[in-house]
Amino acid sequence: MAEEASTVAVVWTWTSIVQVAFTTGFFTAALNQLFALLKDAIQRRQKDRVDGRDFALQLVELLTAYAQECNSRSIANAYDDQLGDYARFSGMPNLKQYPEGPWGILPSRLAAGIRDLRNEVAQAARDIEATIEVDGPKEGADVASRRFGTVGYKSLLLANELRADYRLGRYQAAGRSGFEAHLRQQYRLSNPGPFKRLWGSLTVARMRQRFSRWRSRIKGKFRDARRG
Repeated sequence: MAEEASTVAVVWTWTSIVQVAFTTGFFTAALNQLFALLKDAIQRRQKDRVDGRDFALQLVELLTAYAQECNSRSIANAYDDQLGDYARFSGMPNLKQYPEGPWGILPSRLAAGIRDLRNEVAQAARDIEATIEVDGPKEGADVASRRFGTVGYKSLLLANELRADYRLGRYQAAGRSGFEAHLRQQYRLSNPGPFKRLWGSLTVARMRQRFSRWRSRIKGKFRDARRG
């Protein structure tokens, strides 16, 4: 009886050792695999962040430059209007091709907004052309001036969102720059609130706008006569 008990104890001990070893090895392998996957995910995320940052820098440069061009055209048209002349710009600036890059790395909503900007530019160009064909070049230039503010401001907002998402900082001008404030103002003028829309739709407001243009043209003619 003692020998049988000893034999059973020995067998049980070796079986337990094998089971423990197998179980420990399995969990160790599982943990090692888990850590490897976690490490790979972290490294991949870091690489995507670096690649996305480089891509965002290129997009920010392009979007900011487009916003500035829209702002410049808006200012030039406003200056011509004050002189009583026809606006010199009646077409949307050319939006350059986007650089090739990992679009899937960017936040989905932001990537879609940047893609939609090209559609906005095309739609603005169609609106301007349709207005010129129906109402004439002067009205088409007025529509263009409003689109400069609207589309340019959207381009600026997209650039600022990219800057914020990738911590690129605000626009660093060489000197004093107010193009952001001016675009914001033009956007609000082109997209007024409900009360301003109501006031702008009144006949009195339209007559006041026409009178203001007529007065600007008269001043421009007198100014030209004095120069001559």
